[in-house]
Amino acid sequence: MLGALSWAVLGVDEAHRLKNDDSLLYKVLMNFDTNYRMFITGTPLQNSLKELWSLLQFIMPHRYSISLPALLSIGHMTFSYHGVMLILSNCWLLKPGIVYFQKER
Repeated sequence: MLGALSWAVLGVDEAHRLKNDDSLLYKVLMNFDTNYRMFITGTPLQNSLKELWSLLQFIMPHRYSISLPALLSIGHMTFSYHGVMLILSNCWLLKPGIVYFQKER
């Protein structure tokens, strides 16, 4: 019922549930017609490229439309997990999608 409406913004709290692109919540929310998407999570990514890519594809599916296996092997090169994380962490791909806050201790 809610998915039939057009939404200006879709905001998801506790977005750790969106790290798995095979989850029912992920699949249902991906079908929502939205202008903008955002998520809030306090759960770190745990060095998982698959989790990172699922979250990026959720908030900007038009920008991150390439599949993860295609990303890992561009042309004739095959990148390791750590190589891709290093590239992405310093890349223009991530800058519009992530805001990071650290709590004071």
